[in-house]
Amino acid sequence: MEEVKKASSSKKTLIAAGIAVLILLLVIAAICLFPQKTENETPKIITTASLSKIIKESELSTSTAIYNGVAEVYNEKNPKKVDCYVAYHAKVSAGIDFGEVKIEVDNERKTVSITIPEVHITNIDVDVGTMDFMFDNPKADASALTAKALKACEEDVKEESAQQKAITDLARQNAVSAITGWTKPFIDDVDHSYMLIVE
Repeated sequence: MEEVKKASSSKKTLIAAGIAVLILLLVIAAICLFPQKTENETPKIITTASLSKIIKESELSTSTAIYNGVAEVYNEKNPKKVDCYVAYHAKVSAGIDFGEVKIEVDNERKTVSITIPEVHITNIDVDVGTMDFMFDNPKADASALTAKALKACEEDVKEESAQQKAITDLARQNAVSAITGWTKPFIDDVDHSYMLIVE
C-alpha cells in the first residue's frame, strides 16, 4: 500500500512540475509575442517622406498588351496614294510616372491618401520581324520602305492605343494594386489603425 502512495505521490509531483513548466513557457511566449513598450522607445510616425521612399520615383509600366495591326504606307510623291499595307505585331505598355504620385497623411483622421497620376502609354515596340508587306504599288521597293513602314506601324499603334481604354484601365488597376502592396504593410507595421485610400 505504501508503494501505491509513493507512486501516486510521484505522479502528482510530475503533474505539478509539468504544469509549472507549461506556465513558465506561456509567460516566456507572452513576453516574446507581446513585448512591453519601454520609455526609451521612440514612437513610429507615418510621414509623407517615409512613404515616398517606398514608392520609387520612376516610370513603371503596369500593363502590357499585344497588338496586331495593319498600317498604310503612303507614296512620297502622291501622299493620297497608298504604296503598301503592312501587317505587324506590337507590344504596347502603359503605366504611370511614380514620381507624380501624391501622398497626403492626415494624422488626426488617421488616413493616408495616395493619388495616382493619369495613366499613359509608356512604350511601343513594333516587332520588325513580323512586318508583312502587301504592295498596292508594284513599283514600290520593300527595302526602301522598311524604315517608313516601321514609323507608319508605330503611328498606327499610337492611334489605336489612344482609342483603346482597356489597356489604360488595366494599367491603373495594376498601379493601385502595386502601390497598395508596397505601402499597406509599412502602414500596418507603424500603426494598423490608419486607413489607406488609393485613388
